[in-house]
Amino acid sequence: MNTKPIQADPDLAPPEDEAEYDRWFREKVNRALQYKRPLIPHERVMSDLRELILSNRKKGRSS
Repeated sequence: MNTKPIQADPDLAPPEDEAEYDRWFREKVNRALQYKRPLIPHERVMSDLRELILSNRKKGRSS
């Protein structure tokens, strides 16, 4: 069993300092606006997940 603690991703946790938080937030928004990969429509994602769930149920898996 691995007892090594999990390190938090610094990009996920916002800073507590107000100025640092503002910089962090703006950087996140900027990165999101520059995202170039094509978006997947919600309906497509949900359809794919439904198929995966049904397939796993048929194989006897719960998730």
